[in-house]
Parts: sequence; structure tokens; C-alpha cells
Amino acid sequence: MTSDNTCQIVNFGLLVCYMTTVASLKPKTINTSSIFTQRQLRIEKLEALQRLGINAYPVESHRDFTLAQAKLGFENIRNSQSEITLAGRIKSKRGSGKIGFVTLEDESLPEGFQLVLKVDELPQPANLEQELLDMDNQLTYKAFRALIEEGDYIQATGYLDTTVAGENSLFVTSFKLLTKALRPLPDTMDYTNVESRYLD
Repeated sequence: MTSDNTCQIVNFGLLVCYMTTVASLKPKTINTSSIFTQRQLRIEKLEALQRLGINAYPVESHRDFTLAQAKLGFENIRNSQSEITLAGRIKSKRGSGKIGFVTLEDESLPEGFQLVLKVDELPQPANLEQELLDMDNQLTYKAFRALIEEGDYIQATGYLDTTVAGENSLFVTSFKLLTKALRPLPDTMDYTNVESRYLD
């Protein structure tokens, strides 16, 4: 068996594991509203990420601006046409089809800053058998939809622009998981007593 065939089998095996995991994330016989059940579902997603070789708790991270700095300097940063990297916790996540929206929050901007993720602007799947990673093992849009959720900390790289609705946003070209949350979001968040682990 050639190394290519082996890789295809490995990738296919990973995808099967992922599909099995996602299919079992919301069993019909379990009350998914309970905190215990939500934690179990998040653990399953963590295990799926680990099978893909993704470190859900990396030591290193990076950001160019706090969210407040990105908001205040939006026009200047956008006019520079430079890619920037922001980091924070996912406060909300929504969308369907080929586009998703995230409200990202950090210690500087608890109300959050919008991220826009489009399937054709994010890393593309390596092949038909492996739709969650690209050739460089970066997470794809399908991975974002299936395995990333509210409460997770991410690092997102992209360019600043305004949506059709007039919302200042970061249009994401790649993202990295910084922390996989195993519990749902609390009702409120006090950043004065929480260490921001993405600050290096």
C-alpha cells in the first residue's frame, strides 16, 4: 500500500469518526438543555478535534489589536488593506449555508465585535474524504460549523470591512482554536477575575 493510499484511509477514518460523533451529538432520548448533557456534547466535539490532530489548548497565540482597538481604529486599519489577527471568546454564533457570523468578545469589548466567515474565503478541504481540514491542517468552514461553538476562544485572521447591513466586521480568512470550552456560557462574565490566556 502506498503512502498516499494510507493517508486517504487515515483521512477517511477521521472523517467517519467525525461524522459518527456529530451524528450522535444530539441523541433524541437525552434532554440537551441540561448542563451535564451540554458538557458531554462538548467533550465529544473535543475528542473529534483531537482525532483530527488539532490541539484544542495551544500554548502560543497571537493578536494584533484588542477588539476595542479594532473598533476604534476601524477606518484606518481597513484603509491599510492589511490582514490582522484578533482573538477572544465566542459570545454568539449564527448563520447557515455558506456564511456564518460570530460575535467575539474580549476584556476590552464585552459587547463584542462581529466576525464574518464565508465558505469560499476560509481554507478549502484537502479532498472529498477530508472536509474538516485543508492541506496545511487548518480548520475549514465545515469544521467551524460543526465543532466550534459559543464559549470557545479563537484567534481569527482576516481583513476589516463593512457588511451589506453596515456592520463593521472582520472577514475571516483563517482561524485557530485557542481554548475548547467544556461548559456552556454563563449568564454574565466578569473579566476582572479571569486570566485572558490569549494575551502573550
